[in-house]
Amino acid sequence: MTDQPSYNDGDVVNGYRYDAARNEWIQMAAPPVYHDGDVVNGHQYSAALNQWIPLPAAAPPEPAPTSPPSPTVEAWAAPIAPPQSGSEAGFVAPTQALTPVSSAVATVGPGSQGALETRSPQTVIKRRNVLAVWIGLPLITFGLYHWFWYVKINSELRDSNPRIDVKPFLAWLALVPGAILVIPPFVTMYNTGKRIAQAQADAGIGSSCSPVIGVVLMFVFGLNTLYYQSELNKLATAR
Repeated sequence: MTDQPSYNDGDVVNGYRYDAARNEWIQMAAPPVYHDGDVVNGHQYSAALNQWIPLPAAAPPEPAPTSPPSPTVEAWAAPIAPPQSGSEAGFVAPTQALTPVSSAVATVGPGSQGALETRSPQTVIKRRNVLAVWIGLPLITFGLYHWFWYVKINSELRDSNPRIDVKPFLAWLALVPGAILVIPPFVTMYNTGKRIAQAQADAGIGSSCSPVIGVVLMFVFGLNTLYYQSELNKLATAR
C-alpha cells in the first residue's frame, strides 16, 4: 500500500489550489481564452504564432485647420481725427455768449426765428378785476367761475415759475369734491397762498401774500378770492 502524497499550501493540481489553512482544495478560475486578433494593452494576439505581437504606435491626429481670426471693429475702424474748429468740422461756433433767462419756461412763436422767449410772471399771470373775480362772474355763472378761476391761477403760477410744483386739477379736486371731507379745501387754499408768496419772492417784489389770511377770509363772504387775485395782480404788474 503506497503512501498518500502530501501537499503544501498553494499547490495546484488539476485546476485546484490547496489551502492548508482551510485544509481543502479550492477551484481556480479558468484562465481567459483569447482569439486571433484580440487586442489587450496595445498587443494583438496571433493564434497562428500563439503569441502577442505589439501594435505600432498610432500617429497623433492632425489638428483641424483653423481660419484666420475675423477682424474686429477696432481693427477696421479708421482713426478718429480730433475735432476741428469752425465750419470745417460741421460745427459753427457761437458768435456771442449765451444769455441766461430768468425763467425755465420758454416758447418759440411764429416769426421768432428759433429764439427763446422768456416767460416772466408779467406775461404768464393774467391781471383780473378783483370785484369781477369775487362776485361778478361767479353770480353770472352760478358759482362755476370760481372753480375755473382756481384751476387757472394755479396753472399760471406753475407756468411762470419752474420752482412751483402743482397739479391744478388735483388742487380743484381738493377744493370741490374734497369739501365732503371738510379739511381738504382749507389745505389746498393755504397751499395756493404759499405758491403766490413764493412767486412774489422769486419775482423780487417781496412776499406780501399770507396763506393764513387767505384761509381765514374763506369764512368772510368768500373774500379769499378777492384777496388772492389782488396779490396776483401785483405779480402781473411787477416791473
